[in-house]
Amino acid sequence: MLSTEGAFAETLSSDKTEDDIRYLLIFRAVPPHQKKERNFYELAREITGFIDGRFFPPAAVVTNEEIRYNVLKIIKTKVLQTTDSQRSPRSLKNGRYVLAYNSLYRMCALSYTIDMKSPGKGSIHYSDCESGHKYQFPIATRQPFAIVEVDYLTENILRQIWEARQQSR
Repeated sequence: MLSTEGAFAETLSSDKTEDDIRYLLIFRAVPPHQKKERNFYELAREITGFIDGRFFPPAAVVTNEEIRYNVLKIIKTKVLQTTDSQRSPRSLKNGRYVLAYNSLYRMCALSYTIDMKSPGKGSIHYSDCESGHKYQFPIATRQPFAIVEVDYLTENILRQIWEARQQSR
């Protein structure tokens, strides 16, 4: 069951101030080139509700852009800078970088290198920002994709957001 309310969405949307505040959703999925789950991420401006949010954890989190299942954490972040894979094919320092390869597969890396062997064929080598594990992810795109450097403002606030939603009922 989808449960959303306008008041709830307004309280959890990013403020319209100088700071670009977003919510980093961490969820588990199986990429097409592997048979093993790993962390993937969504960087959302707004949390608008839950699917089957009567119980914790909810089945899915609804954002202003996507519905994400198997969400483990939500972390409030501040965007530090935005670039793309062509201008910044490797991280210059350790940080937290959301690599928006496509709408489904977004990684959050402590460090990364994008290796394009030929136009439309390459791979992303990265260290996952949650687990620290090193991964390689094949890519097949000719277009540069967004890379957003973020700073964590909170720890996991999934339960707090869910509880606020329950109290607003």
